[in-house]
Amino acid sequence: MKLAFITFSEEGVRVGALLGERMPEMDCFVHEGAGTTPFTHQSFASVRELAGRLFREYEGLIFCGPTGIAVRAVAALLEHKSRDPAVVVVDVCGRYAVSLLGGH
Repeated sequence: MKLAFITFSEEGVRVGALLGERMPEMDCFVHEGAGTTPFTHQSFASVRELAGRLFREYEGLIFCGPTGIAVRAVAALLEHKSRDPAVVVVDVCGRYAVSLLGGH
């Protein structure tokens, strides 16, 4: 499964590094100024622009940060449950995950 990990903070970078060790095929996208991981694929300035690019390229998007940011980033991109990628939000401590899309 082609996965994109998206984070906005240094704490999220640490979670991305842990997940990247277990899923080396995952691409990690880090907001400018939040740091990098050995798995960082690209930095970004606008999460809305990034989500627009990634939504059709990846089978799953993992956001590490506030759920509201993830919801606003993907809301306008939704088409149909059979075509949209899975979207999961993970907290910055890496303890909790919430499926927003693809959980059916």
